[in-house]
Amino acid sequence: MKNDAIKKFNRFIFVVIIYSLLIYLNIIARCEHSGLTKYEEKEFDEKTKYKSIIIDAGSTGTRVYIYDYITSNDNKDIKIYIPSINYRTTPGLVYLLNNYFLNNEKEPFYNYFKKIKNFIYENVKKEERSSTVILIRASGGFRLLTVTQSEKYVNFIKNYFFENFNDFLLIDQLLIKILSGKEEAILSYVSIYALLERLSPSPIIFINNNEEIKNRGVTHNDIDSVNQNDDDHIIGVLESGGATAQIIIKVPDSKMDKDILNPMNYKHKKNNKDDVIEENYKSKNIVKIKLFDKDMYLYCKSYLSLGRQNAMKTYLHYTVHEHYEKNDILNKQNQINKNEATSDANTNQNKFVTLPCFPKDFKFLINNLYKTSIDEELEEYDEKNKKELKDDEYVGIGTGDLNLCRKQIQTILNYSKIDNLPFKIKKFIKLYGIENFHHFAIDILNIPETYNPIPLDTNMYLKKAEEICPLTIDEIRKVVHPNANIEKAQTSCFGLIFLYEFMRHVLKIDNSILFYSTNYVKKNNITWTIAVLLINIPRHLNLIKKKKKNYDNDEL
Repeated sequence: MKNDAIKKFNRFIFVVIIYSLLIYLNIIARCEHSGLTKYEEKEFDEKTKYKSIIIDAGSTGTRVYIYDYITSNDNKDIKIYIPSINYRTTPGLVYLLNNYFLNNEKEPFYNYFKKIKNFIYENVKKEERSSTVILIRASGGFRLLTVTQSEKYVNFIKNYFFENFNDFLLIDQLLIKILSGKEEAILSYVSIYALLERLSPSPIIFINNNEEIKNRGVTHNDIDSVNQNDDDHIIGVLESGGATAQIIIKVPDSKMDKDILNPMNYKHKKNNKDDVIEENYKSKNIVKIKLFDKDMYLYCKSYLSLGRQNAMKTYLHYTVHEHYEKNDILNKQNQINKNEATSDANTNQNKFVTLPCFPKDFKFLINNLYKTSIDEELEEYDEKNKKELKDDEYVGIGTGDLNLCRKQIQTILNYSKIDNLPFKIKKFIKLYGIENFHHFAIDILNIPETYNPIPLDTNMYLKKAEEICPLTIDEIRKVVHPNANIEKAQTSCFGLIFLYEFMRHVLKIDNSILFYSTNYVKKNNITWTIAVLLINIPRHLNLIKKKKKNYDNDEL
């Protein structure tokens, strides 16, 4: 009896210890979470500036950013000067690499990088290069490649840079990486968070007419008001790029349950412990990132096939397949009734596909369904000089049927299996729609650019689609922004309805809600490259400073 009592007591003690440990871990996690926006004030060396180059190899083009930054005296943190110097070139890098390896078209690739190299060398002095880190981050287009293709292209680019940019600081494990959609979303989120000065003290130094802005104020009075209750200011980001679309929202404090807070529930992707992103294997789409030694908990989901241009390609696949299905049934019925084979003329006529999501009577070639690269502008079909269509080529004919277009896009989104949000979208969640959400607000909704977040409601895209979809291309050009490129007019009907339906499905909303359309904060371009710098550079500051010191000593 006495032994049984001792055993029960020991079990009780064990349970108490385990329970206490869980409470302790929970308290630690909450403390780190609530303390995210404040990190220790440090002294920075403001006299010595460093440079870093971030290359954003996107699906439709490449952007090169050159940043200045200063470092903390303990070599653990940096402050970045905004804006950067930047340069953009087209087409997407994947397009050039495909032609390089598949079609032996090498000159366009070398001309492309000759321009990039000229830009970099013009803006980074000789004495700065040995301590200037280059980071290449490939996004959408690379994610559409096979594993073998992507590895081949990454190694090729890496070797090219080691041979042609060897006077810069090229760190092997940092040089080039293909970002997952989730990583790209998180980087965009951190960049917006930093630009809105939600981190205190801010890691951003804004420059205006070459003068540093010393005062730290609220970015937007009605958007970024400071409140003691964290649930009164939650930032969310909707991003629609060329290849992928992402949603990312900071988990409200009121929704922080034990599974989200438990550090035992997180693991690094591919066991890469250097990665700042940890995924929760118990709570779907919840990630934890470490920023300035503090933890941030985010809901994050990426949809590879739902970037605007990629979704359009999916839509074209869908309509071509549906068209051929209907025609196969019709042809079989004709053969039964008339006992005759389909003629060549009928076969060629089957190449013409009606498309409800495109402008009325707009005819264009569908010739890239099986390519991994994404073309921006559609090639108009020449009625006068009709060419013979290849097996994988078709002609799309727009009908501008808004209701049928909505049904088709809803079908595609339903097949995409959109995940449910773990919490409802409330008014205190400030949503920012970036990339194509903003491009369409400016170019198609024809809203003046303010270079700051613009308040919109989700129904504005649908209302504009009701106006635009029945029109011809020429009529559309008269009602959109006069400087909008031709591709925006060509795809205006599809783009408006897709963006509207995407928000409706992803946010699980039936009624219109407010959000902020922007690609800018304080007149500075939103780019995830800011976060690449903030997250990656601090870990290599000792090496960077050593390289600079060695160069300075060699010059003496």
